[in-house]
Amino acid sequence: MPLAAALGSRLQRFAEADREQIVEALGYDPILIALYADSVTDHGELYPPTLAIDVVARFVETAEAEAATSAGHLQDEYDLALSHLAAQMLNERDLYPRWDDVQQWLSVNEVQAIRELVQLGKICRVTGRRGENRF
Repeated sequence: MPLAAALGSRLQRFAEADREQIVEALGYDPILIALYADSVTDHGELYPPTLAIDVVARFVETAEAEAATSAGHLQDEYDLALSHLAAQMLNERDLYPRWDDVQQWLSVNEVQAIRELVQLGKICRVTGRRGENRF
């Protein structure tokens, strides 16, 4: 079971019914299960199974908060920039946009916020694809 591997010795702190509820809430997805386990590790406490459905949102919020403490934007500014970028990516039907396009789609402040999140490297990145920088 992926939850056992992700939680290790902490698994015993969960009732069997809670374990199944967590895994089911995470859609049996090993990546989401690992994110859930990391959130348990990062916060030093166990989250009830009902919070398993918010694992991605907590992960993003944690990364935004980390960026806010080390860079120049507020957490809400990171969230707004990500929301605008996601909407534009869907509108343009481009899930791997060129970095140049991202810079055209967003305001200067939003581009800087996205750049700071890219530098943090937890929720997004820019990589070279076919000779171009892609988000």
